[in-house]
Amino acid sequence: MVACALPDGVGDEHYWPLMILLSEEMSIRQTAAFMGYLYRDDEQYPSGRMYNDVLKVLSHIRPNPSNLHDVRTRLLACGYAEWLEKEDYGGPPD
Repeated sequence: MVACALPDGVGDEHYWPLMILLSEEMSIRQTAAFMGYLYRDDEQYPSGRMYNDVLKVLSHIRPNPSNLHDVRTRLLACGYAEWLEKEDYGGPPD
């Protein structure tokens, strides 16, 4: 789903919006695990950072509204709504 929505990867402009959207529907740990999976090969994003970043988005990070809208639109076009309906949506990304 994420690969479909963001075929060039999760760039800087999509990092916070994606995390915000995921954290609206997932627990803090699920969101951190999901983002950690996406960045599993990037040494700049250790799993502890993901957890802290989720806490940031829940408290004060607000990205550009157009970036948030762009990521939401892309995800919805790639099955985000259906993915959320799955009982096990907290697993590894599609």
